[in-house]
Amino acid sequence: SDEHAMLFIKRSDTLVVTFDNLDIAMEKRDDKRPWGFAFIEKQGWSMLGVTAAGWTWFRDPWVYKQFDDLKKEGFFKRFKRVVFYGASMGGYGACAFAAACPGADVLAISPQSTLDKKLVPFETRYKTAWDRDYSGKYGDAAKVSAKAGRVTLIYDPYEPLDSGHVDRFTAKNVVKLRAPLMGHRLGSSLQQMGILSSITLGALNGTVTEAEFYQKLRARKTFARYQKELFKRALDKGHPDLARKMGRWVLTHGGNRHIRKAMEDL
Repeated sequence: SDEHAMLFIKRSDTLVVTFDNLDIAMEKRDDKRPWGFAFIEKQGWSMLGVTAAGWTWFRDPWVYKQFDDLKKEGFFKRFKRVVFYGASMGGYGACAFAAACPGADVLAISPQSTLDKKLVPFETRYKTAWDRDYSGKYGDAAKVSAKAGRVTLIYDPYEPLDSGHVDRFTAKNVVKLRAPLMGHRLGSSLQQMGILSSITLGALNGTVTEAEFYQKLRARKTFARYQKELFKRALDKGHPDLARKMGRWVLTHGGNRHIRKAMEDL
């Protein structure tokens, strides 16, 4: 369509349906393939990639019709396992359009539940998409994803807008994995820490456990962005002694330019 496209590549009886991650799609990249293409190709899985030409949140009757037709013709039943996957806007898409394949699993990183201001009056971002229609069977992701299998949501509980959306997912099939002080773009943080691939692989193939996730997340202790946010939070909460203690630990275990400068000012 004018705003969207879909690409299907068959490889195995596992299908991963991905939705463009605007954090990546709006940046310069060498290939124009759907988000997650190389990773999914490496696993040998089949892929259905949904791409957007802009900040659309996939609110397009053309997209709805494609998923309606795929469901009607039994497309998803050809696969033993189906997983919907995306981050941010793509996370919304994964949760919302999983309704076309009841029982499919979902992995969403920092997702929105909807941009309907009547339902999420706290949302102040993405104004360009506020006027789109978020009604219908693919509208409120927090509701329609209740018919999915396991819905795994990875998010930063200290990001109030992100946690506000995740709080709206209340169905019994929802598993919430917290990544404190990693920010909205925690996908890129996990990637820089070298643990995004293993976490994603485990979530997509259905083997990751909460214990394994939090064990891998311990790598953040030496991650500069996390250290900076934790140090700042200690100061903001009025705990300078705790900040100093943390700062000394960081500076004796590899250093952090931001914390070194802040320690000089304390």
